[in-house]
Amino acid sequence: MKSPNIEFVNHASVLISNEECSVLTDPWYQDSVFHNGWSLLYENPEEEIASVLSRTSYIYISHEHPDHFNTGFFFNKKYKEIINERNIKILFQQTKDHRVANFLKKNGYDVIEISEGQNYKLSKNFSVQIIPSEFYDSALACNVDGINLINLNDCPIHEEEDLLKFKKLHGIFDILITQFGYAAWKGGKQNIGWRKKAAKEKIETVFKQVKILECKTVIPFASFIYFSNEINKYLNDSINYPNEVKDYLTKRGVNTIFLAPKEKQSLTSLKQSEESLNFWQNKFDSINKKPLFSYKESVSNSSLDELFATYKEKLFKKNSKLLIWLLYKTRVFGAFSKLVIHLIDHKQFYSYSIFNGLKKVDYNRTQPCIEMHSQSLAFIFKQEFGYDTLTVNACFEVKNDGFSVATNNFAIGSLNAMGFSLSMSILSRMDLVYKFLKRVYSAKKKIAQIEI
Repeated sequence: MKSPNIEFVNHASVLISNEECSVLTDPWYQDSVFHNGWSLLYENPEEEIASVLSRTSYIYISHEHPDHFNTGFFFNKKYKEIINERNIKILFQQTKDHRVANFLKKNGYDVIEISEGQNYKLSKNFSVQIIPSEFYDSALACNVDGINLINLNDCPIHEEEDLLKFKKLHGIFDILITQFGYAAWKGGKQNIGWRKKAAKEKIETVFKQVKILECKTVIPFASFIYFSNEINKYLNDSINYPNEVKDYLTKRGVNTIFLAPKEKQSLTSLKQSEESLNFWQNKFDSINKKPLFSYKESVSNSSLDELFATYKEKLFKKNSKLLIWLLYKTRVFGAFSKLVIHLIDHKQFYSYSIFNGLKKVDYNRTQPCIEMHSQSLAFIFKQEFGYDTLTVNACFEVKNDGFSVATNNFAIGSLNAMGFSLSMSILSRMDLVYKFLKRVYSAKKKIAQIEI
């Protein structure tokens, strides 16, 4: 009997298999994501992707972010044909709104929604659990031929307390697969201190995850990208390189394996290939030579006004207008408080509110301000996840308390995208409110603490 294998494909995508079946995780193989903010260090040719799909039984999607749930992949005619011909099923966490599952079903895919705590048998010797994490993430726990593997991808399980709780609920694992680099805004261009700290903390988190979950081996992944926009390229200056991560972990006794695309290894005898490590080192070394995107065309004031009108209409349809108005007037939690937006391509400052939209103003330097390109603001108005995308691609700068004030204005879209609404029913999800406020407070604290 052949031993179970893992094959690296790209970024957060691996193929885990035994003789009975296989699971492909988070397929993103081509093109940029996060509104032209991220790009892959390596793009898979179509024939590579087709080859992987020809050996796939199931596809697991961890969460909605486009570097994990990539609609370009699922809209690709060639890949869809292979998936349908092979009767490949999509595995996704069961959510209250079933939005992702319904989207995939509507587009012709066979979806299995797995509830929290459910041990789902893919075959006789291959079972999985999908473990929801915080707002929308999930982890995949696999038992394949008696080997326990945990794919934490982007799950925000960083603190010792959270890891011990996770261990108590889900046990220990032989193999850990986890993110090794920071992946979002870190205080702006001048705040290199935060970036360096975030990079260090990410490696330390991997070590904590390994030790507390008692893993024999870690496979770092989900960080093989570069920040690929003219506005956010500065974020590349402090990212973790694979050799740095491996050196740190190896010195602490952790068997650390970086896999290259198309590399397949047995789960029972994982070993580092120097060729694979060199492959990624060369890719990271070449980041400054990689092509960059730029937002060239401005969105006019009239177009922004039209987009805002549609945005507001949608918000008031999905959320309580009365509750929004009360929060706006009382400023509870700072919700919907006054924000100044500097559109860098317009070279103009605007006062923004959920009720009045954009109004040209002369900027008072004491006011909370966020600066961005008009395309970024248009994207926020067009997409519920628009502000979430902006915080990930980091194509903005802030002054004073601009980040938290912008978040308090625009995060309602992210809330709706997760299937929740700002209404009295939110009182039943105070855990969600607490987590959101905790994140905002944490960002404010870091901005205040890190020396620029």
